[in-house]
Amino acid sequence: MVQYPNQPPPGDIIPNIQMDRVSGRRFVDAPAHYGTLGSLAEKFGRDMAAHRHDQCFQIHFIESGTLTLALDSVPHQSSGPVLFFTPPAVPHAFVTNDDAHGHVLTIDRSLAWQCIDSDASLSRRDLERPHYLALSGAEGRHDARQLIRLFRMMRAETQTAAAGGSAAVQALTSLILVAVLRLVAGETQEAAPRRHEQSLYRRFNDLVEHRFPEHWPISRYATHLAITEVRLTNICRRVGDKTPKQIAIERLFLESRRLLAFSSLSVGDIASVLGYDDSSYFARLFHKREGMSPSQYRARIKDLGNTTA
Repeated sequence: MVQYPNQPPPGDIIPNIQMDRVSGRRFVDAPAHYGTLGSLAEKFGRDMAAHRHDQCFQIHFIESGTLTLALDSVPHQSSGPVLFFTPPAVPHAFVTNDDAHGHVLTIDRSLAWQCIDSDASLSRRDLERPHYLALSGAEGRHDARQLIRLFRMMRAETQTAAAGGSAAVQALTSLILVAVLRLVAGETQEAAPRRHEQSLYRRFNDLVEHRFPEHWPISRYATHLAITEVRLTNICRRVGDKTPKQIAIERLFLESRRLLAFSSLSVGDIASVLGYDDSSYFARLFHKREGMSPSQYRARIKDLGNTTA
């Protein structure tokens, strides 16, 4: 039986792991970090407790072996080939069996955005959501073979000291990221908003990421971006199909679900972390939005984990 991913120790908020600080000196401050699943398992183990990477995207590609995963509180279990994609700050926990092998690619925000901004046909929305893909069937096996070729080229580049190695790693990183985005994009393509609006939308989301526990009014976000509230609303509707208020509220309650699922903080402590002085008021808001109390949500996630184990 595969063990379900561990929860963090009681009282701990989901830890942030900076891959450029744990992958060796040659990777410090590099925009991309590659490692085999086996090499990272030697450092961290095969049972990775809940964690996040605040400034990086991460791609895990399991060629073979079994994977049990909690991706942003959603449980999955499959055998390779399987891929999961984790945007910055999205918590994840996973277990692989001892015979599993594959690849892990960590990509700095700036390199990922640079790749997206270079081609208007690529979807920013797909980059901002976590994804899980079990590559089964004839089409899935074909996609897996393409990824295997790219990742093995990446592994070869990181194991040599040939001239142009850094440029090759960045190029391969872009190729792998594009391959993943193609897999999750679906068949429809949307007209891309203007580049300047994309930039403002990204800056707004970055602000939300850092300021959502402070409950900024939308007017303050607009002032910080040096645009009107009306323009910010129009940009968010065009690029993200949501209002700025919806984006800020969704980020706040996403964090509440993550803390309930991945930490042992009390409901009162979670309310405090999220900027609520009154925990009962937070609990009422959570119930209104999620259809259950925070304690009921935590129990439901725990039951899902026990079922998957």
